[in-house]
Amino acid sequence: MDWQNKIKEALSKREELIELKVPKVNDHFIQKLQDYLQIAAFHSGYFGYLVQNSKTQYSSNGDIKIKINYQESKEESISVVQFANTFMQNRLAKISNEWEKLLLIHDFLRDKISYDASHSHKTPFLALKTGKSVCLGFALLFGLLLKQAGIKQCYVSGVARDPHTRTKDNHIWNKVMIGGLVYTIDLTWDSCTKATNPYSYFCVMDKQVIISHFTEPNLPPIPKSSDIPFYQLIAAGKLPKIYNRLYPYVSPGKLLKYPEDLRDLLKGPGEYEFSIPKGGNLKQFIKSATSRNRENLSSYHTNSYDDSVHGVQRVKLTLK
Repeated sequence: MDWQNKIKEALSKREELIELKVPKVNDHFIQKLQDYLQIAAFHSGYFGYLVQNSKTQYSSNGDIKIKINYQESKEESISVVQFANTFMQNRLAKISNEWEKLLLIHDFLRDKISYDASHSHKTPFLALKTGKSVCLGFALLFGLLLKQAGIKQCYVSGVARDPHTRTKDNHIWNKVMIGGLVYTIDLTWDSCTKATNPYSYFCVMDKQVIISHFTEPNLPPIPKSSDIPFYQLIAAGKLPKIYNRLYPYVSPGKLLKYPEDLRDLLKGPGEYEFSIPKGGNLKQFIKSATSRNRENLSSYHTNSYDDSVHGVQRVKLTLK
């Protein structure tokens, strides 16, 4: 086994000391080793992403020792793995459909953990202990439970741009391979948007998040997502019935591009749900649509929010 594969295997097993024997050690090799250690975590899965730093000792005869420091203690990591085993036995073992398992895991973690804006809780252990975490805890726990459920996934790290503040920050999320299809799931962002849409970033396509998620170039090969919008799978009845409740969240619904479209939709007092292109003036849109119908503009109410994945503003309008 060459030294690079030995490092990857050691990190994947959470080993704290890696010993290598190479034919020759010189400044060029040491630089190559340090450069590789910076990207090895991306190729080493769950524990690789928990590497905090490393310290290398070497001698001229080719003996190299690398001390790895992790963000969790060994005991903390063991407790997280034990939690995953228990979760599998108690919550997943009796479920045969992998789609149902996916939804259960997603909803459990989304509701159990809140985003830690202080950035003081970063690991899966702290996420379970405190109920707070940054993206690392969300993504690693999600991937670990998916593995227990027999669902293939990969970690994707890079930079994400907040669709509202436009600020960029380091980020990690997941890609799930299920039912012969591949989708992106950003559990962290679903937790942050659960008050308005708890499935904003559940099973989305590459082209839906290309303007907000930018992948680290040194990652292992990542499969491209399906070109079938997730809500079409629900509409076609290709998923368990439990997924029907997701449809209003993952589908952009009736998209109205012009006030005339809303005018045709309104049939008097009642509740209407629709979308308009993101960035549109909702108040003016409604006013233009209702003026000719002589609706009473003083007696309507709207709730709306931006759906950045679909590029629309979702609207619930109530006419009295």
